[in-house]
Amino acid sequence: MKLMIVNDEHITTKLIKEKVDWKSLKIDEVLCAYNAGEAQEILESQLIDIVLCDIEMPGEDGISLIRWVTRQALDCECLFLTCHADFKYAQEAIKLGVSDYILLPARCEEITKAVQKAIDRRTKRQNHKEIYEYGQKWLDTQTDELVRQNGSRYTKDELVHQCISYIQSHLSSPELSVNQLGDHFYMNRVYLNRLFKQVQGISIGQYIINERMKLAAQLLKKPSLTLNSISEGVGYSSYPCFISTFKKFYGCTPSQYRKKI
Repeated sequence: MKLMIVNDEHITTKLIKEKVDWKSLKIDEVLCAYNAGEAQEILESQLIDIVLCDIEMPGEDGISLIRWVTRQALDCECLFLTCHADFKYAQEAIKLGVSDYILLPARCEEITKAVQKAIDRRTKRQNHKEIYEYGQKWLDTQTDELVRQNGSRYTKDELVHQCISYIQSHLSSPELSVNQLGDHFYMNRVYLNRLFKQVQGISIGQYIINERMKLAAQLLKKPSLTLNSISEGVGYSSYPCFISTFKKFYGCTPSQYRKKI
């Protein structure tokens, strides 16, 4: 793991580098930059895990440097180590997602504790990323197996078309859901939803809501149908839920919509 100290004060930088027990933190290498430009060059050339940065420096300041790190989407934890206790700096640090704000003069123990927290956060984030990537690989493996077993049955577009046909014919069923579609087509619901979104641009759940609301609007044109019967006819066993969803979709209640038309 690599850490970079960014501070225009050479003596301060040297003391931090020499006095903190980096080995106990499992930091293999400590690099130094004395202005934002040098820091950017290092960050562009190699992976830095932790950035320990001053705020006020000649030219570009530490706030601007961390903004640059954020725009570049660099995978590192940033901490401010500064003698400025100004609230506006702390507020800006929070907005930028800085891990910690350490005021100088600071004891080595304080710096060590803050860096350890940053390392823990980084490790946790990397673990989550690995779990997500593993899950995606597993899902792709399962999908490949499904394609081998059922590949001759549907192409991606045909499968989505079959889903749409099934949805249209089951709009009145309160049980209609992504899970039901997954069971019906013998497919992982997450992968099925992802395929559907690739083709249609929206999730299966949102598509079902859209189609139910369109059907409800058509049924409201028939004066003989009560609002309760329309609610049940488009798959809502809860009338209040139907009204709430309809209002979000059309900006008015079903009864108000009926009066308009």
